[in-house]
Parts: sequence; C-alpha cells; structure tokens
Amino acid sequence: MPIDKVKMQKLINPRALAVVGASDDPGRMGGFLLTGLLKHRYSGKVFPVNPRFEAMEGLRCYSKVSDIPEPVDCMLLTIPASQVLSVLEDGVKAGVPTATIFSSGFGESDAEGKLRQQKLAEFIDSSGMLICGPNCYGVLNLADNVPASCNRILEMDYLPPGPVALVSQSGAMSGAIANRALDRGVKFSFVISTGNECGLEVCDFINFLLDDRRTRVVAVFLEGLRYPEKFLVVARKALDAGKPLVVLKVGRSEIAARTASAHTGALVGSDLAYEAVFRKYGVIRANSVDEMVGLMGLLSQGRHLGGTGVGTVCLSGGAASIVGDACEGKKVQMTRLAPDTITKLKNMLVVMTDADNPVDVSGEFPGHPEAAGKAVQILAEDAAVDSIGVVITTPTGAMGEKAIAEVIEVGKAVPKPLATIWLSGSLVSHHMEMVRREGIPLFTEVGVYVSCLEKYSWYLGKKQSYSNYTSEAPNIVDKSSVWLGTRKFPSTYEGEDILAAYGIRFPEGVVARTPEEAVKAGRRLGYPVVLKVQSPDILHKTEVGGVKVGIWSDQELLEAYQEISRSIRLRAGSVAIEGILVQKMIRGGIELILGISRDSQFGHILVLGLGGIYTEILKEVVARPLPVSRADVNEMIEEMRGGAMLKGARGQFMDLDAVIDAVVSVSRFGEDMGPRLKELDINPLLVLEKGKGVYALDSLLVFD
Repeated sequence: MPIDKVKMQKLINPRALAVVGASDDPGRMGGFLLTGLLKHRYSGKVFPVNPRFEAMEGLRCYSKVSDIPEPVDCMLLTIPASQVLSVLEDGVKAGVPTATIFSSGFGESDAEGKLRQQKLAEFIDSSGMLICGPNCYGVLNLADNVPASCNRILEMDYLPPGPVALVSQSGAMSGAIANRALDRGVKFSFVISTGNECGLEVCDFINFLLDDRRTRVVAVFLEGLRYPEKFLVVARKALDAGKPLVVLKVGRSEIAARTASAHTGALVGSDLAYEAVFRKYGVIRANSVDEMVGLMGLLSQGRHLGGTGVGTVCLSGGAASIVGDACEGKKVQMTRLAPDTITKLKNMLVVMTDADNPVDVSGEFPGHPEAAGKAVQILAEDAAVDSIGVVITTPTGAMGEKAIAEVIEVGKAVPKPLATIWLSGSLVSHHMEMVRREGIPLFTEVGVYVSCLEKYSWYLGKKQSYSNYTSEAPNIVDKSSVWLGTRKFPSTYEGEDILAAYGIRFPEGVVARTPEEAVKAGRRLGYPVVLKVQSPDILHKTEVGGVKVGIWSDQELLEAYQEISRSIRLRAGSVAIEGILVQKMIRGGIELILGISRDSQFGHILVLGLGGIYTEILKEVVARPLPVSRADVNEMIEEMRGGAMLKGARGQFMDLDAVIDAVVSVSRFGEDMGPRLKELDINPLLVLEKGKGVYALDSLLVFD
C-alpha cells in the first residue's frame, strides 16, 4: 500500500507534538524527549500529556490527547505497552494522523508482547494512522530541527545539519553510529530508528530520504527485511537518483542471525542473497561501523572520485609503508606520479630527498610544517591522482597545529576526495577536532580508508554502467516443447533435454538398460566415456557410487556398469533405475559451478563459481538475483575467485563469450520456470579454450 505523503510529512516534520507520558525527570524517556525538544529549540508546538501533572517545563499538561484544543500532527508515546492501544484510539478520535511508539514490550518480547503487536498491526490497518515503531528511538530530523527522538546524541549541545541520513532498525546502534560519525565530522539530515516496524518499515523511510533534496547519502543499519520486494524498488531508485545507499547488514553468522531476528522479529534471510542484491543494484555494503562512518564521510564530501589512483602524504616514513601494504591486492592503487609532479615535490622539499608516492614529509618537521599542505596541493594537480589521503602520526604542539591548519586550508580548494588518517590517539585530539570542524573525513585505520575508497570507486563504476536489467538470451525457446512433467526430480537425460532447449550444451549420450547396450553406446560415441545412473530417486549420484569416469574400453565399461549396479543395490536399496547414461567424456578446460536456488525473501538467485573439487574446498560463489544480464555476468566473473583464469591467465584464453551465453540462458530458464523451479545445479560447467564453447557435464533439477 502506498504511503500517504501528507501523513509522512506530518510524522517527519510535525508542527505540533503531543508527548504522551511526559515527565519532569530527564532520566525517564518522557522527560528526555521533552527536554530535548526544548533544549534544541524545536519551533513547533509541544503538548505534554500526563494526567498526574497540570504543567511541566512551563507548558500546560493534558490528561489525554483528545483534551488538547489544537490540531496535533504526531503523538510521541513513552507509556507502558499495555496502555498504547487505548491512547492511539483516543488519538484517532482527536484526528491525530501519526505517532511514534517508543515503548517496548511488543513483538521483541514474550508471547503476550507478540499478541500485543498483532493487535497494534490490526489497529494500523483499520485506522490508517502512520506509525513509527514500536520499540524505537523515533525520528530525529536535523534538517528541520525536529528532535522528536530519544536518541542519546541529543545530549550533545550542537548538532549541525548535513547531507547524510541514517536509518537503523536498532535504536541503540543508531545512537552509537551517529555519535561516532559526528565525532568524525559527518553531519546528518536525519537519524531514524524504526524498531519493530509494525507500521512504517525501513524501506518506507529510505524511499522518503531518496526524495529529500537535502540528503545526498543514505546509510542503513539493517538486521532484516519484512518486505524484500520494497527494498529492490528503493535500491533501484537510489542508483537511478545517484544517491549512494550504504548498508551495514548484520546476520552473516548463525549467532548474529539468531540475535538479529530475536531483536526486532525481522527475517534475517540468506546472506548470499543479500550480497547478490547489493551487488546487482549498487548498494555499498559496509563491513563495520568504522567502514560505514568512513563511507559517509567520503561520499558526502561532494567531491568526485575520478578513478582508482591514490596519492598519499605521510608524516612518517613507517606510515608510508603501511599505506603501500594496505593497497596491495586492492582495486585502488598507489598511483605512479607524473615526472612534473616529482620535480615539483623535490623543489618543495627542503630536508627529504625521496619525492615519490607516498610522499614522506616527516623530515620537514619542525622547521617546515607547511610541507604537508604543499604536498597535498601538488598531488591534487596530478591527473593520475584521483584521491588524496594524509596519514598523520603525532604532530603535537604549535608546529603540529600549523601543519594541520595548512592541510585544511589547502584542502578547501582541492576538488578531489581528501581524507585524513590518524594513527595516534589522545595526543592529537585537538588537531583532530580542527579537521572535524571543517568536515574533512577522519579515519583511524589505513586499511579502512583504502577499503572505503575501493567501495566508492566500485559504486561509481556501477552507477555509470547501470541500465535496466533484462535477460539477453536469444528467443530460442518454445516452452510448449520443453519437457515439464509432473516429477519433482527429472532424471539426468530429462533435465538435459529441458536445458538443451535453452542452448545449454551437454556431451552426447545414450541411456543403456543392459550391459550390452552400454557397450554398443560406448563404441558409437567413442572412448573415453562416462557412466551415470539414471533414477528419479537418486539426486546425488556420486554419493551412492552412481558415476564412473575415464572409461577407455569395452572391458572397463562392462566392469564399471556392474560396479554401479552393485553399489546402487548396496547403498540405495530398491530405488527405481531407468538405466545408465553412457556419455562422451570431455577433457581439459576449467570447471565452473552454475546454478539457481530459491531464496525465501528475494526469490531466484543465480550463483557462479569455480566448480568440481573447488566447490567444496573454496565454498565461494558469486551471485545475482534474476534476471541476469551480460553486464551482470561480466561483473560476476570479475568478482569470483578464479575469474582471471577465464580471461587468459598464463596465455590460455578460455571461451568467455560462451560462459556469458550459458549464464544468461540459465537466467532466462529460471525466469520462464518461475516459482515452480526450486533448484538448478550444473556442476561442472566445463569451459574450453576460446572458440570451443562450454559443456554442462552434470546437472540437477528440482521442481516443486
């Protein structure tokens, strides 16, 4: 159901607030809310509601919301959970369109709380009231100075508005992340805590923020999604709008997933599926709070990152080595400086003689503290330098202050992303505060800085290449001709017939029902051959000894046939055997795994990775939600371990075009089958040299 924009505006930017459960004790939530509204000079009207008081903080107090003689845009509820529903009903009578429920004791708690949340959901459906929460910290709107939140950052005296919005399903984490970000110079337009999301949920707020002209970056602390399809919509919208969406998604491990689910009751979902969606739609995934905060700073600077070349100024020779190590194996690299840049640096340096990247200015202290700023200016003029980092150790005292002031002054005119990386601690807190005030991103780990630059660069590339994704397999399929029987588990040859209709090539084969037929097939196909048992009751043939490879003669074939028959009787019992597939053996090449699985939240997910023995050893695949385009597949190959082998490692060029064709065809198959398809596994997909194509050597299909 579409969100009423007028009501959303009244929730986000209310002009009249009723604080239900208001208190004269700032230590209580109702008191903290009231104090925050007054302290930060909220310009709208505030109506405290508490039947035990006549007045509070110089404001008249009301017994209930319906007693308030003026229109109220939003109720802020800080009362016991058992009283929430009756207060909401009173609010409906008074014509109040929205509410934020800070109270806990709902779906995150016991059976009684879950029932209470169910009744709350029914109330929302019937009343049409727009509700944030319950069990949340509410909406802190710094862009319009509406501190209708119990976020602890309101204890800070000054909260300047800025271009970053934070949406968090965890209230406490919204405060922790915002506090750290503020300490690093990040400025917020909104900090929103969604809690149990009985009414509005995280995607509703993301959608609002993408339309907000004051917000340039949206960051999200995500535990799970109630409506995954809405996330796909807002992710596409963010990429179309050019507004980076940064997500710290928790729940990778079993323990984290269980904890996150218990916290808000949201479905955590498959991490592989989330990663697939993020990669497809340009969602930048942060792996830690520090990384999220770093990305906020870099992305909100408003300075364009033109490429992957990093220039660095270091106030320590040792720090220069750390930077070099951090860039090793990354897509962003310490760039080679132009000869003219090196000459300028040599002429500028008085003591140091090494004018390379990273630029070490440590020897210029204490006599020439301006050297760091001058080095930044020179690097900024080099076309090969796309971003600049200043790595700072312990420049204490007046000389240190002068050095940092020079970096700040020069940095104001630098059009390229500029950041400072601080390797020291409390000794340089004053100097860090100087940088923070100017909004220059602060990092405390070189590795986090490099990782954030790499993700920033990836996002820009994704934004540039993004188009409406459609599967690009040729229209080769007459679905009416494809076998679509009633069995959940088609046999190998039945599955091959289905996939062959989509252009997937299998080695030639014949199903034999006797040893004699098998020998005849082997002679016709030409040795070597492979034998595979055919049974709708056996999904994993190798586990019951149902596969034999490398058969070079009639005698070996007869022996293999008998071994398979004996093994099936011993290990699989009385299953239905439809014969044994004799198949031409294809040698050489690189083995991949290609498949589709059905995720409970995002639907069909296509996976690709190294196959054969590497599937179990590496346990690493890349994934995308359907449909998958040729551009998607190219990206997947770039990401996957072993992708370089397909692109011509050691001078052997593999048939990359055939791989892309096969993956896109499998995507089309998944789209055509729709919800009926439960699983597809092609392992291995054998990739031959350029011009020789690919072969699916084994496949498994599972239908509902």
